[in-house]
Amino acid sequence: MRPGLYALCVLLGVVTTAWLLFRAYPRYVERTGALAFTRRELGLAGATAVLCSILGARAASIAFEWELYAANPARIPRIWEGGLVFHGGLAGALLGVSVFARVKRIVLRDLLDMALPYLCIGYAIGRVGCFLNGCCAGRRSRLPWAVFLADVMGTAPRHPTQLYASLAALAMFVVLRTVSAGTRHTGMTTAAFLLVFGAYRFLIEFLRLHRPVDGGLSPFQWSSMLLMALGVAVFAHARRSGTTEERGGRNV
Repeated sequence: MRPGLYALCVLLGVVTTAWLLFRAYPRYVERTGALAFTRRELGLAGATAVLCSILGARAASIAFEWELYAANPARIPRIWEGGLVFHGGLAGALLGVSVFARVKRIVLRDLLDMALPYLCIGYAIGRVGCFLNGCCAGRRSRLPWAVFLADVMGTAPRHPTQLYASLAALAMFVVLRTVSAGTRHTGMTTAAFLLVFGAYRFLIEFLRLHRPVDGGLSPFQWSSMLLMALGVAVFAHARRSGTTEERGGRNV
């Protein structure tokens, strides 16, 4: 394993996402015609999301691999070695940003609509780190692009599911930017993220190494279906809600 490269990619993903968000902020204000939140609030929301996502991702990893961490508690803070579950990180980030938005009286959908497309870029970079670290490996494959991962059990070539995830995230970015540019209803981009990400993760789980022994759905597939159901609910709510312009933004 190469934990240093993994940590570097995760850090690069966070920094890149933050840079893209701040760069896009003036265009967001110009396009929506309203100041839904300030640049400073965007930065504070981002910092909250990063901290809560790390806590959530680690908590989920501990829950799924309790015996491993119970036998060696010193591993718990060593997040640079891997062991970050994205579903847990996403839940932690959403919870943290939800509380932040409530305290600051910001419409949560406004924040998410702007941030989620760029989150896909950071996610794509982070999954490259997974590939370099040898974690999140795929099942055995005979496809010409199958790869050998020295730290994964066995020596057979495997699906590079980490790189599949990275490419899928770049495609999601394009989809979300298209949705964002084509709608004025707040929440539509958020709904699209939940639907597309949930569908991608549900499907790619069939190629991941650690499948349920009984052949059923993995825990991540169940949580992916929950994400898609939430996406449908957000979509329905967004169809009924007004646009940012109609709400007039905030007086800040």
